[in-house]
Amino acid sequence: MKTTITLAQLRASIANVTTPDGLHLISLSPLNKLANASLSATMMFWTGRITDDCRKEFERLDKRRVALVEKYRSLKKDENGADIPDQWEFTKEARIGYEDEFNELLEEQIEIESKTFTINDLEKYSAKLEIVEFNGNDMKTLDWLIVMPADAEAPKPVESIAEHQAKKEQAA
Repeated sequence: MKTTITLAQLRASIANVTTPDGLHLISLSPLNKLANASLSATMMFWTGRITDDCRKEFERLDKRRVALVEKYRSLKKDENGADIPDQWEFTKEARIGYEDEFNELLEEQIEIESKTFTINDLEKYSAKLEIVEFNGNDMKTLDWLIVMPADAEAPKPVESIAEHQAKKEQAA
C-alpha cells in the first residue's frame, strides 16, 4: 500500500529538530521514536521499513536543498571587495529566492510504501510509547501514518453549560 505525503510532512517526520543557528537538539524525530518503541512484530516491521524509505527520501530532499543553497549563496567580500575563500553569505534577495524555491519544493508530493496504523493499534502500546516519549505532537506530525479506525464515531459536540443545566432541569 502506498501513502502520499508532501516533502514537508516527510521532513517533519524524519528530521531531528534543529535550532536557527544549526545546532541539533537532543531529540528523536517522531518517526524514529515510533521505530524505537517495542510494538507488535508487524508494527515494528512496518515502522522499520517506513523509516528506511523516509530516510532515503529525506537524503534526496537534502541534496536538493543543498543545491538551492549553492544556487543562491555568494562569497563574502573583504573590506577591499575581494572574495574571501570558503566564506559564504546570502543577500536579502537571495534569501527570499531560496526560501520561495525551498517552500515550493516542500509542497511536492511523494509516495511511501507503508501500512497505516490506527490510534487503537498504538493505544495497546501506550506504556511502550511513553518510554520513548512519543506524544501528541508526534502523533499529529505522523497524521499521514496514524489514522482513526474505520468504525470510530465522529466526535460529539460539547454541550454548553446552559444546555446541560436545561437537560438537568427537564430530567428532574
